[in-house]
Amino acid sequence: MINALDSSPQQQTPKPPIIPIRARMRRMAHGRLVDLWRRLPSRLKRLALRLRMSRVSVGVCALAQDEQGRLLVAHHTYRKYPWGLPGGLIGRGEHPEEALARELREELGVEASIGALVHAETWPPGQHLTLYYAAILHGTPVVDGIEIDGYRYVTTDEARKLLGPAADRWLAALSARRAS
Repeated sequence: MINALDSSPQQQTPKPPIIPIRARMRRMAHGRLVDLWRRLPSRLKRLALRLRMSRVSVGVCALAQDEQGRLLVAHHTYRKYPWGLPGGLIGRGEHPEEALARELREELGVEASIGALVHAETWPPGQHLTLYYAAILHGTPVVDGIEIDGYRYVTTDEARKLLGPAADRWLAALSARRAS
């Protein structure tokens, strides 16, 4: 005798998907790493992250203009192409605006008010970040003779000739800022 319940097709429970051995091993290793990470002291976690993170140096440059709208460029003693903007590298834990004001004091002997960020760019990709800030100098620059041995105010066209095509991006940003 056939039971009415037995006449329906039997439903089969789905089989778990077959996971390749490598994937299973990766999952197990990942799980173990997560457990290990959770047990590490915070100090070691920070150290591990610092060692894993890419290193990027950060520099700041001043876009300081005179009353006629000409841009201040400085003659650096240590560069292959000596003409450039005044500025320098940011110290550990230093804010970019503070670093730029410090650099202007050291290189040009003047106090400065640091304004808005005008442009930012990396070079070579991902290795160095340069931040370009509008700056107002309070006083007449006096070169330090160590890093900078001269300066002058130049027009945009003169800046392009002195600084080369790399200046085009931040000069365009400066021009757009003036136009707005």
